[in-house]
Formats: sequence, C-alpha cells, structure tokens
Amino acid sequence: MSGDDSMIADSARIFLSRIGGVARARKLRDSGMAFDAGAWNEMAKLGWFGLVVPEEAGGLGLGGHELVALMEALGAQLAGEPVGESIAASVLLSRAEGLSSLLEEVIAGSAIVASVLDASFKLAGGRVRGASRPVVNLAQATHALIEITGENGAVYVVPLKSAGVELRTQATVDGRTVSELHLDLSSEVLSRIEMQNVSLALGNVQAVARLAAAAYLVGLADAAFAIALEYLKTRKQFGVAIGSFQALQHRAATVFVRIASVRALISECARTFGTERLDAASAAAACAASAMALQVTKECIQFHGAIGFADEHDIGLYLRRAMSTIASIGDAGSCLDAFSKAASVGTEKISSTA
Repeated sequence: MSGDDSMIADSARIFLSRIGGVARARKLRDSGMAFDAGAWNEMAKLGWFGLVVPEEAGGLGLGGHELVALMEALGAQLAGEPVGESIAASVLLSRAEGLSSLLEEVIAGSAIVASVLDASFKLAGGRVRGASRPVVNLAQATHALIEITGENGAVYVVPLKSAGVELRTQATVDGRTVSELHLDLSSEVLSRIEMQNVSLALGNVQAVARLAAAAYLVGLADAAFAIALEYLKTRKQFGVAIGSFQALQHRAATVFVRIASVRALISECARTFGTERLDAASAAAACAASAMALQVTKECIQFHGAIGFADEHDIGLYLRRAMSTIASIGDAGSCLDAFSKAASVGTEKISSTA
C-alpha cells in the first residue's frame, strides 16, 4: 500500500473498531436495524462518500487504490452501510449538470443515491411505470438513479419519498434488506441527468460499484481466514493443535493463495480507475472475488467443525455477508458475462481506431 492507501485503511479500521466492529454487525442484525444512521454521519465526516470525486467538485480527489483500501477495511469489519454504492453514485453526480446540490448532500451523508439500472421502466403519457429487480440496501436510499425507455428515454434521478414510488422490501440472510422498486408516477418528479455520453457514465457507475464490492469481499474473506487460522492454532485433538494436521495445512494454504491472488488482481484493476478499461477490469475483479469469497468463507466454517455452523460463532456472519454482497453485484457467472461484453466493446474500439 502507498501512503494514502495505508492512512485510509488505518483510519477506517480505527473508526470501525471504535463503533463496535464485527459485534456491531451482529447487534444490528439481531435488533432488526438494517442501517446505522449515527455511523453513516460519522463516515460522511471522514469524507468517504466523496473519496474519488474531484476536489473542485467537493471531494477528496483520490483514486482506485484508495477506494480498494477503504472497502477492504469495511469488509473486514462487516460494515453493512452502502458506502461503495454511494461512492459510485457520487462519480456520476460529479459529472452531471445541475445536480451539484444533490452531490453535496451525498458527500455530506444527508442523501443516499442508489443505482437501479437493471430495470424495465417506461415513460409514456407523462408517467413513468415499471419495476426493478431486487436491490440490496435500496430501502436506506433517499434517491435512485434509473434508466427508462420510451419517449425521450434517458437517465433520471427519482426521489424515493415521492407519491407513486413503492418499495417491496425483504430481509436478507445477513440482516440487511433487499427491495424491488415499483414506479407509477409523474415524470415531473424526475430530474434528468444532463451530461455527455450518459451510457459511458452509467457503465462507470456500475464499474466503480463492482470494484468496491470486490475489494469488500477480499477484506471479508481475509478476516474470516484470520479467525480460522487462530482456531486451527488453538483447537486441540489428540493432544495437539489441529493446525498441525497436514491435510488442514494444505487446505489453509490453498485458501491463502486464493485470497492473495484475488487481492493482486484487484490491485491491478485499480490501476485502470478513470480509464475506459475500468468496466472490463472491474467485472473481472468482481467475478474472481465472488467465487473466492464463497469458497473461502465456506472453507473457514468447515475448519471450525460443528461450532462453525452455530449462529453463536461469528464465522458464519462472514458467509452470510458474502452472499448478500454478491447479490448486489451478481454472482461469478453474471460478472463473467459483464466482463465478456465490456472486453468485446473495448476490442471493437481498438479495431475501429487501428
């Protein structure tokens, strides 16, 4: 890590530990609170939501490696707030015309903008109708980014408190929420996003969200593995630590290599931040991280034996949060499809300029 990366990661770890760490994730889940407003406001004061927004637009002006460092720290402590999603939305808002006030609210933590782009919204007769697929953390958002088809199809911001907006919300396995967005409202409520090359900007939003989620999964998997290693060192059978058994050593070595390889891939993907290559790179990172996180967290539960399946042990929290996070970006297969599409677009651009 560079100096900025280390500072951000260290400050995030200190802050998250102070507000409760992993125990906070369990407490929120058990209390039915999917969102910690107090923690969110403190995160805003740390400047996280404007992390990659240019300084002239009110952000910190940092890049991909700093984003990865922050999200790894969040994953290690199982922070459930939609930080990555807010950072991704702020990237789009910083490039749009006439939405500077909303961007300021996002950076300040008083507004949360969710991306609801994989949906079938249609504009006809002055009204917008349609429904989205389930979106993680949508119930905590104040606004949504939507793409609609029909007359004057474009990208809009919709305030979620408007009449004609309905969220159908369910709890997820990790205590967060997932919601479908149903719209039947006047188009006058919407704010159209005016900017050059909107489709490219939307792809960038999804790319930033994927990169953030991939880094989150690496931090989550690494923390779960640390817990498992400690257990292997202390749990004894036949008078010796089970970590001395060669079969478990080989399995632990495989887990270590998987985490390290995906972390290295994400670090390389972070180099593409701010370029047209980010779309394909982030999809590759999300594909690898999704598959790795599921495999690692399941293996860490297996290392613990029967106690690993008991809800009283924290190790199960990591698998559940991994499942929820993967649902927000798509599993390895869908991320691989996204990579194939992005890579083919990049190849077409190279061919057209050759």
